[in-house]
Amino acid sequence: MTTQITTQQSIFDFSSELNTSIQVQKNPIKVKKSIQKTNVINLVETDTCVLSETIKNSKVIVKTDYKNASSSLPDHHLLLCDGFNGKTDTLTLNWTEDDINKLWTGMLTEYFSLLNYAKETSSDRQDILRWMSTDSFDVVCTHLNLNANDLRIGLFQALDNKDRERKLDTINNGILTFNRSVKSMMLDLQITSKELNSRFNINKLSNSFITRITKCKQSKKKKEFINDVNSQEFKNYCMSINLNSSAVINKVNDALGKINTGELEEINSDFGYQRFTRHSLEDFIS
Repeated sequence: MTTQITTQQSIFDFSSELNTSIQVQKNPIKVKKSIQKTNVINLVETDTCVLSETIKNSKVIVKTDYKNASSSLPDHHLLLCDGFNGKTDTLTLNWTEDDINKLWTGMLTEYFSLLNYAKETSSDRQDILRWMSTDSFDVVCTHLNLNANDLRIGLFQALDNKDRERKLDTINNGILTFNRSVKSMMLDLQITSKELNSRFNINKLSNSFITRITKCKQSKKKKEFINDVNSQEFKNYCMSINLNSSAVINKVNDALGKINTGELEEINSDFGYQRFTRHSLEDFIS
């Protein structure tokens, strides 16, 4: 951090965004003389803690003082922290620039990891995306030398890919059982024939058939599954939903043949899923 601290770069802009009840005081502030001597440039006070941002020897120092620490914090926090004062019942934590970097990097990683599993309509996902549209997100990205706009665009594209993949999985589960409602499901989920017949989805669908076959322990049932994939009924079913049955059948039979001959590495290569675009949520999770 540098000595030139602006309102936009301050960590307290981020704090106030998370909790609207926090009262932020900007410099100059009227405080005790003892605090003024430490060159306080920002001060945030809540019912439970006081956060101060000061400059000392050309370095920014962030300190958190927790009030009534024994009643508001877990016991193991107090035992493991040297900053706990039993007489005043306060816990003082000093934050270095490296500490703040780790905190915000960990927060971004955790949020992006959560987005990887959160459903499209989940409240967690909506909360994270809402935060990403605020100035606080820009502050964090600027501090970590990240381009906030590029990160937003890439993440939104990755989420769209994930959503489409989930919808395709729903369709594929119906195809496995020759579900007659698949065509209407495609309309509801806005899945096109092009997406259904993409190399990405043909691989996923074929892999689903293979998994179903190989996991079946009863040889008679396993043979029935294999016959189902190669049946005229399946071909007619695929025709009714505009699915390329030959692509699926050839992929499944080829893989089953390689399983019988032990060519497992080649199978893994054959079923390498091709993404719709270069962005995937995993790209944002370190």
